[in-house]
Amino acid sequence: MRWKCPVCGKEFENFGFKEFSQCPKTTLFGNFKKKTVDGEFQIVNRLINKPVCSEECKKRNEDKYFVEEYKGNKIYCVYGVYLPYLECGDWYNSIEDIKEKIDNARMKE
Repeated sequence: MRWKCPVCGKEFENFGFKEFSQCPKTTLFGNFKKKTVDGEFQIVNRLINKPVCSEECKKRNEDKYFVEEYKGNKIYCVYGVYLPYLECGDWYNSIEDIKEKIDNARMKE
């Protein structure tokens, strides 16, 4: 199967299951068409665990959204809202809200 890295655009002639399972993965943001189980297409704004060609491309993609590190947790900003990690389903309006959540989670440990 022919495949193109979504970060750098590098093309691969043969990209099969083996290559997919061994390559780094990241979360992509933007508007994407995704095929549903019914065979219809829907527009989504985030794709989780998408393959990229190298660790460098993964880092470059994640660095676009990185804001700061707080107590060992990386904080990201996407579309003006904050995430404690890129795959997170919880979005926060401010960086202080995430810091409070991190502090509260550590208290429970």
